Amino acid sequence: MRHLQLLYQKGLLDPDTSPEVHMEGASNLLGLDLHLTREKMRELLRALEEKKRLMELLDRYLEQPAGELEVHVGLQVAHPAMKDLALIGMTVRMASGLPAKVAVLGPMRMHYERAMGAVLQTCRALESARF
Repeated sequence: MRHLQLLYQKGLLDPDTSPEVHMEGASNLLGLDLHLTREKMRELLRALEEKKRLMELLDRYLEQPAGELEVHVGLQVAHPAMKDLALIGMTVRMASGLPAKVAVLGPMRMHYERAMGAVLQTCRALESARF
């Protein structure tokens, strides 16, 4: 019984363990000078709306072990409209032992120090949270 309680506390017995995606600020991409046609921008925003495609993007680019910050510039391999974008992210292990990925997607000319700091602070908060 004690083993079952431990597995339940770690979330391993939860019937709904599908990944969750929380995204904010996608509309900010409209204000960037990405040299995209209206149709290409529409395609980019549709791609970002798809949970599966976002998960694939994070899995493709955030491959390092938990705790290692990654920066990737020019994401055209993921989607042609992402050629002028950069991804800053990190995989983190939450207190429950489950992994989480935190990332900032922005223009190549973004303020990298600020974005990296935001990712690191968010990851530290997730590591110490009791989920």
